[in-house]
Amino acid sequence: MLTKTDLKQIEGVVGKVVKKVVKKELGKGLAPIKKDITKIRSDMAIMSSFFDNEYLGLRSRVERIEHHIGFATA
Repeated sequence: MLTKTDLKQIEGVVGKVVKKVVKKELGKGLAPIKKDITKIRSDMAIMSSFFDNEYLGLRSRVERIEHHIGFATA
């Protein structure tokens, strides 16, 4: 008959194996999601850079127009 300590040892070994299997399976499932998140972050960085450049270009145009008209620039 198995004692409590034997059952605890079995539980520990089975727990470790289950954790390894679950971690491995989650890793496989999360890999495409991580790749998608990386792509989304890259796209967001490109878009924010584009809009920042557009804003700076428009701002300089507005400042030139204000200067030409004689408005005070804030």
